[in-house]
Order: sequence, then structure tokens, then C-alpha cells
Amino acid sequence: MPTILLAQEDPDAASQLSALILDFFPSAKLKLLTDFPALTSTLACDTPVSLLLTDIFWSDANQSNSILLLADAHPEIPFGIVSRYDLTQTLPPAFPIPWLKIDDQLPLAMAGLMENFSGRTFGPYTLLSPAGPHPLGRLYWAKHQQLERQVQILVPTVGSTQFSKSIRTCARLNHPSVYSLYESVPYEQRILVALEPVIHPSLLQMQNQEANLPLIAGSRLATALASVLSEMESSHTPARLLGPYDYTLSPTGTPRLRNPTAGFNTPETSHHENSNHLASILETQLSPTPVADSLLEILRNPGTSAFDLLRQTRNFERQLAEVQDVHVRDEEIEATKKIFRARILRRWTIAL
Repeated sequence: MPTILLAQEDPDAASQLSALILDFFPSAKLKLLTDFPALTSTLACDTPVSLLLTDIFWSDANQSNSILLLADAHPEIPFGIVSRYDLTQTLPPAFPIPWLKIDDQLPLAMAGLMENFSGRTFGPYTLLSPAGPHPLGRLYWAKHQQLERQVQILVPTVGSTQFSKSIRTCARLNHPSVYSLYESVPYEQRILVALEPVIHPSLLQMQNQEANLPLIAGSRLATALASVLSEMESSHTPARLLGPYDYTLSPTGTPRLRNPTAGFNTPETSHHENSNHLASILETQLSPTPVADSLLEILRNPGTSAFDLLRQTRNFERQLAEVQDVHVRDEEIEATKKIFRARILRRWTIAL
């Protein structure tokens, strides 16, 4: 008997959806949540849940980023967006949580989300546990049986007509700053795809923690974006608009990007829009200094191509590294002076 959480603020929408869901799944245990704090607290209880259907609007505020963070924190629970509004122009491009329209296809979409592939083997991979949502389906942690390499397997949505074209577009991009696509694994009428796991926190998670970003990390993010967009520009690969969820940083400050290609029905975006959007993201996370303002100015005026942006960001990063190197050397010189003064003082003390 599946347990379905229905999170809807509007009572009329909640009533209609409840009746519709119970009509499709009469044996389901349906729990209604009418405010966002109740949703977060219910998920924190670790109660087994087969599916969560939630709106993104709560108290007239768009909570799509908060819901995405919840989906990342609870990868074992399939998330779906259902809303009384048309979200066509509201959800960010390539939003990983699927928007389920309230029509005849709703029960099929719900059943597809509740399908669990954990414990099954496909080709050389054994799927271990759910790893969260993906714009093209659902992710699972998996291990290669021979190599014992841990990957994430992307299982496409049942009946998806856009998956083949979108995943081929993703495969066109091969860049060290972008999480890799390893290989495809045929399964019945679907193709599963092995992906490099995303293991580092995203800028969205850092924003949620209100953590300040070091300037050198922001500079590296800008350079990584410019380098990726330059590669895409040269290969005529369309890019989508990247948000804070798409940028990740390792503990040492190495940036990686989720695949930025514009798939089927995803609007194509220019390097100028992506650069400006990164500037707006970094503006809230960098400490306000003249040097940080210089980086933001570069991102707001990236030039006529991604190659212009790459040239500017590399020059900025090089200058920033030189300044830091000078500071380090000054500190080393001062420390050496202190050591010599201490030695001289010690010798005078012994002599006396």
C-alpha cells in the first residue's frame, strides 16, 4: 500500500487532487500537508513515503529552490510538482523535479515515479539506492560489478519522448569542468545512462547555509563557466541557463558544472545571459570588496563571445593568484625576521 504525501496550500486544489489520486490509487494512504513547515517536518521524521506531490507556491512565495534542496536531502523519496497554476514560465530551465500536469497521464506519471529499481542489475551495473531527481529521469547509486566503480545511473521517465535526443545532446559535451557521461546501458524499451556522481555541494546548498564564498573560488567558477561555454561555442552545442544548483565546488575550491547543454524543449541561452546570471549569484555570496567588484564587472560585461569572457577571467585569476602570492611571501619574510630576532635575543640572553 503506497503512502503518498500531498502538499497543497489551497484547500480546493487539495480536495480535488485528493479525490483524483484516491480514484486512481484507491488503496493508497494519502496524507495531506497544508503548509510548508509541515512538509519539512514530515520529511524530517523519516517516515516511509512512496511519493511526494507538492506545489512550489507557499504563502505567495516560490519555494522551488527549497523543494529542490529537500529532494536532494531525501533522495529515497520521489518528488513531483503538481500545481493549480501553469508553471511553464515559472520553473527554472532543466528543473530536475518533474512537473506533473493534472490530466489523464497523471496516474501513469505517478506510477513511474514510484517505480523503484534498487537492487536490480542492468548490464555490468547493480543499482544500490535512489540518488535523487534528474531533469531527464531519476538517479540511482550503482556499482560496476567488475571495476567496482561507483556511478550514478540515470533511469529515464517512462514513455519519455525527449530522452534520446536530450541525452545525445548531453553526450556532445566533453569537458573536464563538467560531470561526465560514461556509457549507455540498454534495458527493454529504455536506455539507462551511467553518469559521474555529483558528490560536492552546489552553490544552492551554500546559499542555503549562508556561507560566504572565497574570492578565488568565485574566480575559478567564472573561469570554468567561460571555458565550458567556449567549448560549446566552438562545437555549436546549445547551452541552457545555469542556476546555483548547477555549480558545485569541492572542499579545495575546484568547480564542476552539471551538464549545461540545452536539451529538448529547453530554451537556448547566450554566454552573456549565463555570465550575467553567475554575477547575480556570486554577488550575494562574495564579500563586498573592490576586487570582488572587478570580477562581477567582468561577468556583467563578458564581451562578444565566450572566448572574450575566458580571456578576461583567466587574466583576473592570474592577477589574483599573483597578489595572493605576494601576500604569502610578505608573511614568510615577516615570519623569518621574527625568527632571526628571536634567535639574536636568545643568544644575547645566554651571553649575559
